[in-house]
Amino acid sequence: SLSEQIAEMICEAILKNEYKPGAPIGEQSISNQFGVSRGPVRDALRILEGEGLVEILPRRGARVTNLSIREVDQLYEIRAVLLGLSSRLVARHRLPEASEELTSLLQQLEKNFTRKNDFESHFQISSQLNRLIVMKSGNENLIAMLMKVARQVARYQRLGISTPDRRAESLEGWRNIVGAIVKGDEERA
Repeated sequence: SLSEQIAEMICEAILKNEYKPGAPIGEQSISNQFGVSRGPVRDALRILEGEGLVEILPRRGARVTNLSIREVDQLYEIRAVLLGLSSRLVARHRLPEASEELTSLLQQLEKNFTRKNDFESHFQISSQLNRLIVMKSGNENLIAMLMKVARQVARYQRLGISTPDRRAESLEGWRNIVGAIVKGDEERA
């Protein structure tokens, strides 16, 4: 729907830090930007409020959520457990196409690291690896939970791989996860 498309575009702007935490999101400016009435924009903001990216304050409008360190830590704990379960399920299923796709993405990540160690490329490929593992888990409820948490923490993930040393750690982690999944080692995955 139009509201979902607008929500997706606002979400991308939030994740790219074009809207900073705590920043107001003006309905009128967004409706002008997309050439739509304020109704679909309000619906889009409600969608994002449900995902925890925006809060709507009565008579003050919408603003980007500003999570505390404690809230971010809690979301990362939840995400780690859910991604671990997803990895376990993908390893259990041992789908050849999943192994091929994961291996291909890992090779892209390694190539990026050895050639230019580009932050944005690393972030995009890591996101694709995460998404692939989640989608190949085969558990629709797990997918829905992880997608919601993923959007909430995506702003903070960028900080986690902002230095070359952190990207090296990330790459090593992905080597371990993909290797375990390809071998069908549920416990290690």
